[in-house]
Amino acid sequence: MTIIRPALLALLIFVGTLATTSQATDLQHAKVTMDRYLAAQARWQDNLAALLIKDKPEHTQIANAQRDHQHALIALKRARFNYLTTFAPQRLDTAELGRFTNFTWNKADTAAAKAIDPAYSAREEEVARTRAFNDQQPDWEAFRNYFQTGFSRSEAFKAELERFQSELEAIKQEGKMK
Repeated sequence: MTIIRPALLALLIFVGTLATTSQATDLQHAKVTMDRYLAAQARWQDNLAALLIKDKPEHTQIANAQRDHQHALIALKRARFNYLTTFAPQRLDTAELGRFTNFTWNKADTAAAKAIDPAYSAREEEVARTRAFNDQQPDWEAFRNYFQTGFSRSEAFKAELERFQSELEAIKQEGKMK
């Protein structure tokens, strides 16, 4: 019986180590997937702004304002994701890209993130600042109309959308998600 106990203890330690290693590997894989997703989102915003400006230079300021606001939102999502990977990784659903990237976030999470990361508040302030700048653009309605009735039907937009969707599909496949 004394020989069995050390062997059993060694087996339990080994299995525990495997489980921990597996969780760490899964978490690292999730981080890589999120990094790729957020980089794809940023490229989409950059390319969209560039196409809009090329097509209608008079909309340069609002196209840049839109892009900058989206970049601020991407930075905030990254901060939130980093918080969850550290403090609540079990809340990340890696089965489907949509659920994975649109994780739940609440006021308690915000309070905790602000308490541990001084830069978190700055990211929220940047989102508010870029939103306000975006929303105060005088040509906002004309821009929206142009986007909906003209630009979104253009071949350039369709090609960029197809490129972006293809990139998201590759991220899903490599992340083993739906």
